[in-house]
Order: sequence, then C-alpha cells, then structure tokens
Amino acid sequence: MPSPAANALPRLPNELFDRIITFVIADSVHSVCVSPGDTTWDMDVLPTLHQVSPLFRAISTEVVRKAFDMPRVKQTADPGEPDAVDEHSSLHIVLQALRRAFDMPCVKQTVDPGEDAVDDHSSVLKTLPQILTYLHSISTRLRHPTEWGQVTFQNITCPTGPLVLAYVLYLSCSSIRRNSVQGSVQMFKSSHAAIFAALQQSMTLCESVVPALVTGLLEDSIWIEAGLARYVQGLEIVRYFCELEEHADAIVAHRAGTDEDATSYKIALISFDIVLGRIESAVIEYRCTSMVGNYESRPFELPGVLPMLRRLHGLNLVEGGFKLAQRIQALVDEWSYACPFLHPKNPID
Repeated sequence: MPSPAANALPRLPNELFDRIITFVIADSVHSVCVSPGDTTWDMDVLPTLHQVSPLFRAISTEVVRKAFDMPRVKQTADPGEPDAVDEHSSLHIVLQALRRAFDMPCVKQTVDPGEDAVDDHSSVLKTLPQILTYLHSISTRLRHPTEWGQVTFQNITCPTGPLVLAYVLYLSCSSIRRNSVQGSVQMFKSSHAAIFAALQQSMTLCESVVPALVTGLLEDSIWIEAGLARYVQGLEIVRYFCELEEHADAIVAHRAGTDEDATSYKIALISFDIVLGRIESAVIEYRCTSMVGNYESRPFELPGVLPMLRRLHGLNLVEGGFKLAQRIQALVDEWSYACPFLHPKNPID
C-alpha cells in the first residue's frame, strides 16, 4: 500500500501524460518509416509503454487506436450508470484505466454470438506491429530497390487508414524525387508535378488524423520534402535553365542583324539576366537548405544543366553590362568542387 508520503508527491497532469505518450508514439512511427538504422525499440514502443503503468497502457492504446483508425471493441455502458464522460477526453481514458485495474463492472463488452470477446489492448498490440512492419518494409524497398522482398504497394499486408496512406505517399515521393534525376528534362518535370500533387494529398490525409500531434513529424517532413524537390533537388533550377536556353536561342538569332534585331537582342539579354538572377536565388536556397546531404543530387547533376552550361560558356556573353559571363563563371566555380567537367581554371571545354 502506498505510503502517505508517496501520495503527497507531485504528479503530472493527465493531459501532459497524454501529450508525452502521443509524441513518443509519433516519434517511433516516424523513425520506423525514415530511419535506416536499428528501429527495434520503435517497433516495440507499444508493449514498452504498456509495461509502465495502467494509465500509460490505457493512453497509449487509445492514441494508437485513434491514430491508425482502428475499430474499437464493441462496448455497452452499464444501464445503471449514465454516460456523462466524453470518450475522447483524458478523463475518460483515466476512468477506463481505473476500471480495468480494479475490475470494476461499469463497462462490459458485448460480442456477436459464438465469438470470443477481444480486449482493446490485445487487438491494438496485434495490429500495430503489422502496420509498422509494412511501413518499414516499404521504406526499405524505396531506399534499397534490390531488397524488395515480398512487400508491394498492391499487396498491403496491414490495416490501412489515413496515417498509413499519408506515410506511403510521402515515402514514395522521396524515392521518385531521387530517381527522377536519371531521366530526361521532360520526365523530371512531370515527375515533380506528380510529387507535389502527392505531397499535397499526403498533407490532406494528415489533417484527418487524430490526435493531431501524431502527424507533426510527418507534416514537417512533407514540407522539407517539398523544399528538397523545389530547390535542392532542383525543379526550379531545371526549369530556369530551360528558360535560359530559350533566351540563349534568341541571343544567337538576333546578335548581329538589323536595327529590329538589335532591339530583340537587347530584350533577350534582359530576359536572360532576369532568369539568371532566378537561378542564382535558387542556388542560394539550395545552399541554405540544412537537409542537403550526400544522397541528394548536386545542381550540375540535374537533367539538362551541364549541357546548357557548356553552351552558355560558348556564347561569350560579355555585352549588355549585365556581367553575364562572370555570373555564369561564378556558378561553374561553385559547382566545380565535385564535378571534373567544371574545373574553375578551365571551366568548360
């Protein structure tokens, strides 16, 4: 029996317990999906929380059940007690924990004839590992295509809900983004259009998940992924280099000719200057993004960028007072650290 001194110890509010446990579960689910390292603890997060106390057991079960849209075991209230407590409140969770701990007959389960009653805790403990195993397998497959195994997107091996589908979309977008640099410029653009649409759908799915704290890490990752696709992975850079090619064609066509050509040439130079400025801004975004790692593509590896740099160097753009040649050379100098074809002393042969 607890001593009076133990009862006098300060205790955290139940709402804070709820928030802490929710974040622990969200962090474990996210780690299972994105971490390439050992995720044994994260896979076993629910049994671990269940071992702490009846309160932790009740809260963690309820969080997982809601987050993954698991059906609740059918229950009916005792006719002798009015149902005055909201089932989504922390008070309800605490009362449920106390009732289970002290075997209080206030809530009883009813099941279909001939079927055994299944406890909420046991059901969630059985279902969550299936979900985490599936998400981990999908993540591994997308990171390492040679280790596909038997898991496919068509062969979903676990119950699905908005949170599972949101993670599958997010993981798929990350994989498509990294693989898109191996294709053509047109394929790169169309892939990124699909990526942004899928990321938006993933974010929409997150909005339907409760508790909302469960999707916090995923939503942050979606925003980062969109930034990686737009700047780091280079959609903006590829798009602007394509525009730069159009203006370069206009410069070549109107460089020497009539007075009308001279006007068109000046317009082409101004347009070239504007687009080059956008490229420089996109490169700054690339440089400032903290998520850039060795697994991300460098700008010169993006479709169409290196051939366009070669062509721009051959144009010798010294006219117009825009310092176009120097600015192009500055890009070459910045990217030459990792590209043998962009040596700063002999930029582009």
